Amino acid sequence: PETGTTTDLIIASSTNPINPALTTTDDISTTTLPIEEATTSLATSTPIIDSQPVVRRIYSPILGGTYHSGVIPIIVVFNKPVIVSGKPKLIISTGVNSTTAVDLKTASGNQLYFLYHIASGDSTPLLDYVSSSAIDLNGASIRDISGKEATVTLPDTSSSGSLSYTSKIVIEDPQGGM
Repeated sequence: PETGTTTDLIIASSTNPINPALTTTDDISTTTLPIEEATTSLATSTPIIDSQPVVRRIYSPILGGTYHSGVIPIIVVFNKPVIVSGKPKLIISTGVNSTTAVDLKTASGNQLYFLYHIASGDSTPLLDYVSSSAIDLNGASIRDISGKEATVTLPDTSSSGSLSYTSKIVIEDPQGGM
């Protein structure tokens, strides 16, 4: 999506642990996914046009809380705009011994949008990807406009910038709990 556009999603239902009165439903909701703009490197304050694309952070724009069903949008943010050819996957941890490959939904500017569909049996105390190498290019390429190949290393799991650190999402199997 471009800035200001909306995408229809079935948002996962949630109970907010801080304010139980705030919940989402399984109804179709129109949600605007945020687009971040990148103009300079934070470390050097030099234009990022000369550097290769790297991942800054990964997060979900939905409210942190406990989810039993629905769709969890996951966004990977690069330090500069990227062009994606093909369908990379994001490998997330969805239970004790389970992993799920989440297909790329779309890319816009410096962000990749993945949609994780909660499946029966999925259960994790804090949703995260499996490792810092959890982006499987799956034959795809991610490059900047000048053709520089992106480094797709994610922040270490549970560290600043990781999905579990930024989003605090719990997945509970409605059939069997955690």
